[in-house]
Amino acid sequence: ELFIAHKDETIPYRLYEAGSILSLPRELDEPGKSYHPAGLMCITAGSRSLFSLQSLGQSIKHESLKARFGIHYPAVKNLHEHWKLFVDIANFHKQDEPWYCSILLFPNKWVQLIKNDKAWEKLKNFLYTYAWQKTAYIRNKEYYDYIISLIQSNRNLKPDPYTSDTVRHLLSIISGAYPGFAPAIDETQAPIIMLQKVLLEHFDVEYIPTLMQLSYYDNNPVYYSLNRPAIFDFSPKGKKTSTIKDLVELKYIANVIFAELSSQDSACFNTEIFKILNNTQLDYLHYKPGNTKDIILSEHLRDSDNRFLNTLSKSVKKLEFANAGQFLRGCVMIKNKTQNKIIN
Repeated sequence: ELFIAHKDETIPYRLYEAGSILSLPRELDEPGKSYHPAGLMCITAGSRSLFSLQSLGQSIKHESLKARFGIHYPAVKNLHEHWKLFVDIANFHKQDEPWYCSILLFPNKWVQLIKNDKAWEKLKNFLYTYAWQKTAYIRNKEYYDYIISLIQSNRNLKPDPYTSDTVRHLLSIISGAYPGFAPAIDETQAPIIMLQKVLLEHFDVEYIPTLMQLSYYDNNPVYYSLNRPAIFDFSPKGKKTSTIKDLVELKYIANVIFAELSSQDSACFNTEIFKILNNTQLDYLHYKPGNTKDIILSEHLRDSDNRFLNTLSKSVKKLEFANAGQFLRGCVMIKNKTQNKIIN
């Protein structure tokens, strides 16, 4: 995962899956003319944004982990800190259950040949084409930012600036430019089986130990949470309100903007964004919406996305999924319209 470290939080930027090519933007720039801020980004093996759907901040249960795995810090306070705990658990087990990812490096000599030797022209063209396709939405994002601003002006929408930024980020997730989150169903990003086993046996979790990881929007739903923000361009949040109110405002603003972008009269007509939006549905979730009819109970996810009910580590315990976890207290589900609807 490529990410930005922001204070005590992290902002996921890119998930490099098997076969992906890293560091292309800077290497393909002309020498001495790169705008790439290399000192901003960090990278880690596996997923840096991995976290448990259930809270892991219980001090009493954390003491059990400290004694067993030699952990010396207090119980984790938020979702960003789960990764630190998972790393220590994985390192404790690395001899018995090793997990790793491999990176193949192009030596500098190859890089220079790719840039300057005509015999390497085909590989150079492949890399430029690859980079061009991977940045299709990002290269056009300024146009969508302008169109969204125009819609807000024409429709007299005056959302909290942070809400407007969140709508823009949701569009980036829908386009596939940035990842959302989804329950882990394999071990491509972390030693999930071992981590779930530890949570079941030593943390004595009360719910299915669902681990959330990065995922790009495709045939399966992805999720974005107001309690696990991942926005790059963000304004300071305005007046403090409840998560429910923020979610209701987000739904209203997003519905208006996305309806405009996906209409026949839109400047985006017949673009990829137009096509994707016309096949995408957003549901807004909270574990306790009260009398708010616009928000769906998160417990209904058990009926619409069975990834929340599965665990790779087989357990004899009969557990429910953590529908009241912090991540689901103000969550957006992005899914294809052909998938089963949540029953409200």
